[in-house]
Amino acid sequence: MEKKKNGFWGTDFVDHYIIIGWSEFGRQVAEQIFNTGHKVAFIVNSKDNLEIINDVFPGNNSFCMFADFKNMDAYAKANINKSKGVFVNFSEDSETLVFVLNLKKHFPD
Repeated sequence: MEKKKNGFWGTDFVDHYIIIGWSEFGRQVAEQIFNTGHKVAFIVNSKDNLEIINDVFPGNNSFCMFADFKNMDAYAKANINKSKGVFVNFSEDSETLVFVLNLKKHFPD
């Protein structure tokens, strides 16, 4: 049950959006995406954020996974290859840039 709660088994979402990281701004982005009727997969590295997201966005249109941001297998479990877009929500621009470059190496499309 704990693995399921943490998103360990992944999702089969397609044409969805992925938000990596969590903040108030990320919440606003997610709300706008939900308002257009799309699904969102969240990947966070804090179990506290995992619980907040599951409380704020319950239902079948959201999926949340707890993972180390450096774990590229987590992004495959979030079905990144079949997503419409990815929003990287880190507080530091340099950290975001390095992350996006590394992510692009693993998932070029």
